[in-house]
Amino acid sequence: MSDNWLRDLFILNELENQRTAKDPDNPGPGVIFLIVAGLALLATVSYPAVLFLQYRRKEWVAMGLTLLFGAVAYLWAQPRLIVSESEGLWAIAVTIGGFSLFGYLCYFFAKRISKKIAANSPPRFDAKSIFAIFSFGYVVFFILWGCLVTSPILTGPTYAWLSQFIDLPGHGYAYPNLAWPYILGGTVLAVSPMQAWCRKRLAEGKSSVPTPVLVLAVPAFLFSIFWISVFTRNLLAN
Repeated sequence: MSDNWLRDLFILNELENQRTAKDPDNPGPGVIFLIVAGLALLATVSYPAVLFLQYRRKEWVAMGLTLLFGAVAYLWAQPRLIVSESEGLWAIAVTIGGFSLFGYLCYFFAKRISKKIAANSPPRFDAKSIFAIFSFGYVVFFILWGCLVTSPILTGPTYAWLSQFIDLPGHGYAYPNLAWPYILGGTVLAVSPMQAWCRKRLAEGKSSVPTPVLVLAVPAFLFSIFWISVFTRNLLAN
């Protein structure tokens, strides 16, 4: 397949349609092409759709982060394109749209979880709740980091897609960096119920964190400190 893989995909689909014209019950890879094209179209419109939803909901911070992500992603990807400019811009738009939709869904569900648990509780935390949230949050973060870096369940398809139009380094360097969006999204979703629970307890006049949970937070904190050092060494090594 040549560098213009999108054109080749159309050509292959047309050839397959001609080959299977006498057999209408056998859709062949044409159905696969339609699915891929549909997903690509969905990802293309995801970025403006996310911005529109954030504008309608007046989520200005989230909207600003989405705009910043789009600008940074474009500036990073554009000099590394290995395809034509027009095809590269489309591929960048699809990628940014997909990641923006993923990030917004994580934000949306985290916000809904928080409202469900602590609907009328003010955003107030004390030292114990901050300690517990960060301790367990770090544990979740590094568990996800270890799983996604060592197992290319999500990073593998992401790398395969990006390498079609961007000059990427080898798997050993790319996989840990491509795992970041999934790690951060998973961590936000995991921490959201706990921070809402702490706020609710404070609003009810109770201790923000029960003693058994606070005791469990101590080894979690030590665990996170150990893995912070491992993570820092790995990051500096790259």
